[in-house]
Parts: sequence; C-alpha cells; structure tokens
Amino acid sequence: MATTPENKVKRQIKDWLKQENIFYWSNAAGPYSVHGIPDIMAVRNGLLLGIEVKSPGKIKAATPHQKRFIAQLRAAGGIARVVDTLSQVQEMVEDADTTREECGCP
Repeated sequence: MATTPENKVKRQIKDWLKQENIFYWSNAAGPYSVHGIPDIMAVRNGLLLGIEVKSPGKIKAATPHQKRFIAQLRAAGGIARVVDTLSQVQEMVEDADTTREECGCP
C-alpha cells in the first residue's frame, strides 16, 4: 500500500478495528467490483458498517457512486459514512452499539 495521506488513515482505522476485534475487510476497486462500495466494510454487533476513507480535509470528495452506495446501505439498516479520521470510525462503532441497544436486538 502506497503511503498516501488516505492510506495512512486507512492503516490507522484497520489497526484499530483489529485491536478491537471488529471483523472487517477491504474492498479492491476494479472492473468487476461494485461501483461505490466503501474502502472498508465491517460488522459490529450484527450491523454492517461501510467506511469510505478520504484524505484529511477531503471528506466532501465522495463520488456520486459512493454517495449512492452509502445511501443504499443506510436504507438497508447499515451504518455508512465518509470519514477522514479514526475518531469518526470510533463514533460509527459507538453508533452501532447504541443502535443495537435501542432496537432491543440480541
């Protein structure tokens, strides 16, 4: 992985997810991948998290495909966001925990 500002943020996020024992995977972009799928997908307490990572300060740079995928994932009950810091992902995980508690899910 090249050491770009975006990849540094991705590495921080992946390291933290691993440390927290949160199941995650990275998606490779290519001609056979789903357009707009977030860079990192994770599962927390049965909820699917879509994490689209951008370079610091570029959080508004999501493509139309990425925005559409995020909207579809949210409509299906998942949590998806465009992030540029680890703390934003930590907030997503807190939201996943709160959502499970509020719905009374096992």
